[in-house]
Amino acid sequence: MVTNSNYSLADLQHMLSERKTELDDLKREQAKLEKNLSAVKNRIEILTGKKDKRSKVHRVKRPRNQVSLHKTILELLGKNKAGLLLDDIKKQILANGYKTTSKNFRNVVYQTAYHSQKIVQNKKTGVYLLKR
Repeated sequence: MVTNSNYSLADLQHMLSERKTELDDLKREQAKLEKNLSAVKNRIEILTGKKDKRSKVHRVKRPRNQVSLHKTILELLGKNKAGLLLDDIKKQILANGYKTTSKNFRNVVYQTAYHSQKIVQNKKTGVYLLKR
């Protein structure tokens, strides 16, 4: 600590500013070195067989339903002889408790109906029906 009172306030503020700058520089250098050290440790673990080469990705467990989506759509269209629009099919499936984590479930329903040999779409009205 400075005990000499010959320093002006401006000198003291300048000294304080220099120390803060030096501290910030050291903290940045520390962060960079820690990052490099972490990479070295990770590589050592891979080479010694303590860690898998592929990074571990936390995956969300896919929900399982009792009945497939295809069968669910067929049952729904079997109950609605006049047919349903794609959005109505989607809403009713979800309302019946079908579990999904899809971000675009409407597209999943469309793909399932499109690839089904038992479902047709009326091009004029957009209604999906069971094939007769």
